[in-house]
Amino acid sequence: MISIKNSVLGFGVAIALSGALTAVTLAEAQSGRVKARGEKGSVAAAKGPNGGGFGRAAGCTQNGGVQCGSGLGVSGVNGNYAGRAGVSQYGQDGSFNRDAGAYAVTQYGQSGRSVSTLRDPNGAGQRSVDGFATTQNGLAERNSLLTVDENGNAARSGSAFAQGAFGSASTGGVGSYSQESGLDFNRGGQLDVVVDRGEANAERNRSYNQDTGYMMDYAAGGSFAGENGSIQGGANSSYTRDDGYAYDGAMTATNAQGGTVDANASYNAQDGRDANVTCTNAQGEIVSCKN
Repeated sequence: MISIKNSVLGFGVAIALSGALTAVTLAEAQSGRVKARGEKGSVAAAKGPNGGGFGRAAGCTQNGGVQCGSGLGVSGVNGNYAGRAGVSQYGQDGSFNRDAGAYAVTQYGQSGRSVSTLRDPNGAGQRSVDGFATTQNGLAERNSLLTVDENGNAARSGSAFAQGAFGSASTGGVGSYSQESGLDFNRGGQLDVVVDRGEANAERNRSYNQDTGYMMDYAAGGSFAGENGSIQGGANSSYTRDDGYAYDGAMTATNAQGGTVDANASYNAQDGRDANVTCTNAQGEIVSCKN
C-alpha cells in the first residue's frame, strides 16, 4: 500500500499559501466562509451547516526558477474526506519536476494515488505511478515506472495485485526499447480462485526479443466438488518461434456413484493432434462413454 508523502502535500499547500497572504476579517471567519487572494495565489475555505467543509489553495513563487503548488481538501459530515495536492518546479535550465498525490476515505474503503514526473535538461526523465484501493472485501495495488534516456531509449516496469473474498490475482512485467536492440519485454500474471466447493488457478508468461521472437506459456488447473460428483483437470499451452504452438490437457470427472470420465488431448507441430476419452464404472471397469 502506498502513502502520499507529507512533503508533497505540505509543500504544495505552503507554496500556495505563501503566494496568497491577504488579511481575513473576523466577520469572514465567523461566517464559515473565507476567501483570500494575493499577488501570486489564492486560498478559499468554507464550512457547511452540518459540519462538512472544504479548503483550497493555489499559488506560485520564484526562486531560481518557478515553483507552483496547489491543494484541495473536502470533508463530509459522516467522516468521509478526500484531498489532493501537487507541486511543480520549472528550472531555468529547462528541467521539470512534479509530484502529485490524492487520497480519499469513505465508509466503503479508502484509495490513494501518487504520480512523480522528472525531466532533466538533456531530455532524459522518468515517471512513476503508485495507487491502491481497499474495501471491506479486499484490496488492490498497482505501480509502474517509465524511464527514458537522452537518446530516446526507454524502459518500463510495473505490477498489479488484487485480493478479494474468493481469491487473488497478480500481474507484472518489464520491458525496454533501444535503437540498437529494439523491443524487449517479459510479462507474467497469475490468478487464484478459492470457493466453498473447490479452487482454480492460472498462470501466463509472455516474452519477446529480437533473438528468440515471441514466446508464450500458459498453465491452468482446478478442482471442484459437489453433491453430484467432482471434476478436476489442468492444461498447458506454449508457443515459440522455432516449435510453434503446443498444447496438452487432461480432465477427470467423477459422478456420485463413483464412475469416472477421463479425457485428455494434446497437439504439437511435429505429432499433430491426439485425443482420447475413457470411462469407467464404480467398480473400475471400462465402459462405454455413450451411456
